Amino acid sequence: MEIIVFLIFFVSLWWLVLFLLTKLSGWDKLAERYGDRQPFQGQIFHFCSAYIGPVRYKSAIDIGISEAGIHLNPFIIFRLSYPPVLIPWHQISDFEEKSFWLMKYYVFNVGDSIITTIKVPSRVFTVHPEILAQLLKQP
Repeated sequence: MEIIVFLIFFVSLWWLVLFLLTKLSGWDKLAERYGDRQPFQGQIFHFCSAYIGPVRYKSAIDIGISEAGIHLNPFIIFRLSYPPVLIPWHQISDFEEKSFWLMKYYVFNVGDSIITTIKVPSRVFTVHPEILAQLLKQP
């Protein structure tokens, strides 16, 4: 009986933490607007680290780049609160290249009225340098 109570408590706490992080990061709004249940067509970089808003997802997100947009899919244990999203390129603004020490990454805003800011590692754009070039040319 104690184990069942512990499991219920643990699962409830896990769900609460996921719920709060979803709200804090803006993922709930991303999912509402850009939710994507279709299998992603393109190369995916697994176990990437990224920032969605102020929330850091360390080695917890698969990121894909295609002509359609940027695909974000969280590790399976997060999917209860985090459905996959596909953000179209025309919804991305203020795209910038930044670096910290020797690490290069890209930061951008999402949405017409900004939903959240996302920071992703530079390696995800290696398969589509032409998309990267277009994003860097944005006014």
